[in-house]
Amino acid sequence: MGQIRRLTSCARPDWQSQADRLGYHYYRNTDGSFAWREDVRYEFDAQAVACVRNVAKTLHRLCLEVVDEAVRRPDGLDAFHIPAAMQDVVRESWRRGGPVSDRAV
Repeated sequence: MGQIRRLTSCARPDWQSQADRLGYHYYRNTDGSFAWREDVRYEFDAQAVACVRNVAKTLHRLCLEVVDEAVRRPDGLDAFHIPAAMQDVVRESWRRGGPVSDRAV
């Protein structure tokens, strides 16, 4: 898997006001704890980066397989709440291909 280290870091003193100014208000959880941390960071070695990359590729491939199955089944897009009036558009877009060039299905 490689090494992933959690390290302490200096938080920007104005990070909350910067987030607010950008419209990002989700840095606190409902219990008041921080969902965004500026006082820690993670350091990945090359092996850990390769592992994350491989997992991301696998996840991407699996997502494409799910979409492929959904567009092939008559009721497949219903599970994704795609309006009936748009389902043929989605299916045609999938058949055309588009920006996804490494479809493994």
